[in-house]
Amino acid sequence: QKTVCIATQSTAQAKYWNNKNGWQQVVDYLNLLGYEVICIDKEHTFGAGNNFNTIPNNCVDKTGNIDLSERINDLYNCDFFIGLGSGLSWLAWACKKPVVLISGFSDPKAEFYTPYRVHNNKVCNSCWNNTKYEFNAGDWLWCPEHRNDDRIFECTKSITFDMVKEKIDACIYDLKK
Repeated sequence: QKTVCIATQSTAQAKYWNNKNGWQQVVDYLNLLGYEVICIDKEHTFGAGNNFNTIPNNCVDKTGNIDLSERINDLYNCDFFIGLGSGLSWLAWACKKPVVLISGFSDPKAEFYTPYRVHNNKVCNSCWNNTKYEFNAGDWLWCPEHRNDDRIFECTKSITFDMVKEKIDACIYDLKK
């Protein structure tokens, strides 16, 4: 069975892929291609206040407070990993797995290189690396430019499924070479 590991959760809403149906479309697409998708997040549902995020349907729910060696085993046995600018992406990269990295809040140069990074620089982005802003870890909705308007988290809301699908397809193509 071909498998892909995903991690959809993070420690601040700014780090999430804030495209409402994006993760579900990714899982559905990978299932259509014959992949079993395994979610290795610590939490099934995570967030703060009125803003909670739940893992997508139709994936293997391997969430929980699981030992790091088990997570490494999951990554070792998968074809590739899809995640956010968070620790599990770094772990997958350290395990030498191809990583599709979805991120808008951080500048692409601020994290490890992957040819499968999905980043939209046509909208507000990379606030994490802008020295005029100080990150407030206690503010779940930290978005320094657009917190109080309808463009909040546009850096990742504007990342479409098709943009992610393009990187998934490139990754699968490269794995077949």
